[in-house]
Amino acid sequence: MKRMNKREFSKLILAWELVVVTAVSIGGFVLAYLSIKSQFTGSLPWITAMVAPSWAAYGVSKAFYSDKAKAENKIKLPAYLERGKNGSPDFGSASSDGKK
Repeated sequence: MKRMNKREFSKLILAWELVVVTAVSIGGFVLAYLSIKSQFTGSLPWITAMVAPSWAAYGVSKAFYSDKAKAENKIKLPAYLERGKNGSPDFGSASSDGKK
């Protein structure tokens, strides 16, 4: 049986937040469509006020995740490079002479 890799919790949070933001955006488009179809003559800034904060929150989450990943890579990269020959990492591919 194939074992599923466990995803990092921060990646799951971003994935679910993207699903929620997409649903809110689609809901905003549907509301705008229904308002126009029913010949609503008022303004629709309330739709923008509903959709924009969700994207702002997603942007903040993405920025913090990127900072977290950058900090982790600064820690992991030197140790990874030390394992390679002459500073070059071994990616599990064929060696320079063509043999595995």
